[in-house]
Amino acid sequence: VLSEDEGTLYVANPDSGSVSAVDVGAGVLRWEAPVGQGPAALSLDPAGERVYVAVTGSDSVVALDARRGAR
Repeated sequence: VLSEDEGTLYVANPDSGSVSAVDVGAGVLRWEAPVGQGPAALSLDPAGERVYVAVTGSDSVVALDARRGAR
């Protein structure tokens, strides 16, 4: 999912069980956070402060800080 300002792309990594934030302009990884087996759908809250991740392996939703990747 792309941030509203189009500066950050959030990507689910099913093979590693993580989510990555990529700086679109610089083409560099900002952070990568483990979320568990099977991260699938991603969504940003309206303020762009939290990334919500549907994790199929645990039938749960994980909320991450969009700037740092912390839970």
